Amino acid sequence: MRIILIVLALFFLFGLKTASAQEYLSGRVVDSDRIPIQHVKVFWSSQKEYYFSDPNGNFKIPFKKEDLLIFQHFSFLSDSLKIINPHDSILIELIPKSNQIEEVEVLHTGYQTINRERSTGSFEFLGQKDIKQRFTMNILQNLEGFVPGLNLDKRDVRSKIHIRGINSLSEYMMEPLIIVDNFPFTGDINAINPEDIASVTVLKDAAAASIWGSKAGNGVIVVTTKKSVEGKVKIDFGMNWLMKEKIKIMEIPRLNSSEFMAIEEELFKKGFYDNALNETTISRTQLSPYVEALHDLRTGKLTNTEFENLYTAWKNKDFRRDLLDHYYRIQ
Repeated sequence: MRIILIVLALFFLFGLKTASAQEYLSGRVVDSDRIPIQHVKVFWSSQKEYYFSDPNGNFKIPFKKEDLLIFQHFSFLSDSLKIINPHDSILIELIPKSNQIEEVEVLHTGYQTINRERSTGSFEFLGQKDIKQRFTMNILQNLEGFVPGLNLDKRDVRSKIHIRGINSLSEYMMEPLIIVDNFPFTGDINAINPEDIASVTVLKDAAAASIWGSKAGNGVIVVTTKKSVEGKVKIDFGMNWLMKEKIKIMEIPRLNSSEFMAIEEELFKKGFYDNALNETTISRTQLSPYVEALHDLRTGKLTNTEFENLYTAWKNKDFRRDLLDHYYRIQ
């Protein structure tokens, strides 16, 4: 009986010593404004037992050596820390999560404003971000390559717009209807400054005709310009610049005048220019001065001396030097 009591006493003393050896780590959790954060989950990475901070942000957790202490909260980014000395009171600052509302894309049909999810039909939308991605002098250059099915006919001074091909035999009934700020626009769309445009919506199917009638048979381009808003004055400044390597035109491999004239003379002897030289109409094919001189020499309009003088003057001519002197004007 005495032996059993001694053994129990030893176990009791050993357990008491173990319990007294348990160390605790304490600290406080705050945000960037030093405001305490409640209900922060605190735990060691190797354990599944959780502890939480109180309304004052304070926490206390049994210390575990060589382990990582983790802090988690649904409104803040998680953080972790490796503690060496359990006797130091620690202060943890958590960073708030940026909860941004997803931007809703709004389409302007010129008649109403609706969300993309509610819209029907075929359309393309360009916002300010899309417009600023490309530096162009007019809005049509922005639309080209961005809107499927839209083509620009650049054969005339004023570019003509075609959406989904040519739908009419009349030249004046091929272009789409232009709407600017909810009103039909009959001017030149290229005259509108791209920096003044807030968004562009291109309507391409029957839904456009249901809104704007028969004039929208070739599609509708709806332009919405920027509007003033209440609040502080805001100034936007934009700048675009282009850097190119200095032109080294003299290093570009080209035929010199003598080589080019030798090729023309060979073609002249083989009769390549005979049809053009025999033309008598006003719209006669234009030939180079050297070919004309060869023809004049053959027909007796030029003497050998006159031809040699022209040949000597032309063979030393370098058009690249003329470009440098009169076009590029490199100082």
